[in-house]
Amino acid sequence: SGLDLRRDGDLLEWSMAWWLQLRLAVVAGAKGFTLCKLFQLGSVRASRCSQLKTKVKGVTFDVPDVVDVVNGSTTLPDSHKDPDHFLQALDNITLSPGDAVILHPHPREAFDLLLAITDVAGRTFVTLLDQKSAARDQKRTGLPNNGDQASHMRQVARRASHGYKTKSLAGALGQGNYAFLYMTSHEGASFGDATATVVRRPEMKRFLGPLWEVYRAIRTAV
Repeated sequence: SGLDLRRDGDLLEWSMAWWLQLRLAVVAGAKGFTLCKLFQLGSVRASRCSQLKTKVKGVTFDVPDVVDVVNGSTTLPDSHKDPDHFLQALDNITLSPGDAVILHPHPREAFDLLLAITDVAGRTFVTLLDQKSAARDQKRTGLPNNGDQASHMRQVARRASHGYKTKSLAGALGQGNYAFLYMTSHEGASFGDATATVVRRPEMKRFLGPLWEVYRAIRTAV
């Protein structure tokens, strides 16, 4: 529900969520699976992205048989307008060992999709995905939009440094157990810094597999 067929962003966000669910379903029950393998980031040089080296590459989890999908597009507050209310809402989503959640945020949120898993150490880990529009993909150096979305979420995470449940999504942000991925279709090598990773065409094609041509067609047609 709430899918606006006139907006390419809606199509991309919901197709990405569906594909992520499918990728997890294919490996359901797998032990010791990694976020790098899920997002096909294994070939990205860690020296080109400190966030990838210090956070993503170390996350290993047991893939659950069931993934909960939360549509918060009409219920979650916008963290730009009310970050405390936003964090309170995320604090109500708590993961137990073996849980995984895919969440659709407010339409004006700083990210398009959220994946939360429980890693083998028992931590809740959050991955924030932001898909850039075709026009914004063309920036060859630096983070998209000067990293505004990732920087905003870093500020929100700092507000969650105390007073939130350890296993909740808000608690994960506050403990720094999260990563921000810009998903783009631009040619070139993926890269990043301490705040975000920019995933470019080679890794996107591997991640999306047969969905890549659909993704590319939406980018080209709209």
